[in-house]
Amino acid sequence: MTDQQKEELREDLVEAGTRTGLAAPSVDVTKERQNSLWSDAWGQLRRNPLFWIGAVLGVFFLLMALVPQAFARGADPRSCDLANSKQPPSSAHWMGFDQQGCDYLANVVYGTRTSLTIGVLSVIGVLVLGVVIGAIAGYYGGVADSLLSRITDIFFALPLILGAILLLRVGPSTGLPVLSTGERVQSRSRCRSSAG
Repeated sequence: MTDQQKEELREDLVEAGTRTGLAAPSVDVTKERQNSLWSDAWGQLRRNPLFWIGAVLGVFFLLMALVPQAFARGADPRSCDLANSKQPPSSAHWMGFDQQGCDYLANVVYGTRTSLTIGVLSVIGVLVLGVVIGAIAGYYGGVADSLLSRITDIFFALPLILGAILLLRVGPSTGLPVLSTGERVQSRSRCRSSAG
């Protein structure tokens, strides 16, 4: 390769941006520090108001689960009195009473710990299961990957199938319109017989 070709190649590399400025003595490496992925993510999160709303609510519910006595206004969820059955909300009992005479607010506040525990354990269980299935599919690949992907797709489709079954079973007893196929056929035959 001639000297002219080497010089042209060097210029092309500089124009393409593949040559770094680290070799040049005039560049201060400490001035332009590259951010990590975590710092980039934190920079985007702290500018997002929805993140802060979710964080405040998360801390609030965590405090409610840890110290329910402070949020229940001194009411015990187990002290029920039938004399208070279905009493409306008041200044002393903000959410009123249920049919058994139990304070709704106390039940909600004391139930926060159970709800958060179920949520956290569910997320951990799904995380472990997903990592194991993903590791098996990634390690073996091929048929194992395809089979595990199809099984996962079936589980992703289950909520939609259950929702479709629920919509199909809405009937006259609920006051909502019937969406099942059999009802449509009957209503069409009624229209044809009345028109004919």
